[in-house]
Amino acid sequence: MQHNLPIPQNVLWLILIAVGAIILIVILAKLIGGRRHHEKEYPYAKKDVLFTAAERSFLGVLNQVAGGRCLVLGKVRLADVIRPADNLSRADYFRALNQVAQKHVDFVLCDPATAGVLGVIELDDPSPDNPRTAKRDALVDAALWAAKIPVLHVLAQASYSPPEIARMISQSLKIQL
Repeated sequence: MQHNLPIPQNVLWLILIAVGAIILIVILAKLIGGRRHHEKEYPYAKKDVLFTAAERSFLGVLNQVAGGRCLVLGKVRLADVIRPADNLSRADYFRALNQVAQKHVDFVLCDPATAGVLGVIELDDPSPDNPRTAKRDALVDAALWAAKIPVLHVLAQASYSPPEIARMISQSLKIQL
């Protein structure tokens, strides 16, 4: 003999709510657990500073000289300043992109209203030329020339004259500061 006793409706609702809560907890645990990163997967550490002492000193002078008339950006990836020309084949496009993708320029001066690139400044090390560095600089200069972006090379120094830097920018980059 079988007796089927009806389950009260309020108990049935409690069971459904409990099952739903358990399912929600399991889903949230999986989502949160999946966001944990392991050091072996991501072996990175924060750099102490973005700029060398020479770059930081020059950046201070650039900001002083620009006086809000230019937006000064530092350590900009070259591929964010220029792009391969539109008329290239797919293979040539990627070859050109790969040449500039891993390089950066020291400083980019931009129009403060549009962030359009006005010119590039490279801070050059006063040490004797390294053939690898010279090759890199020649490629960067040629790529910027092709993109019609003026570049100014400034020799790294212990100190800078703001009026002299303004004069150099005005002459080489045709930007009036």
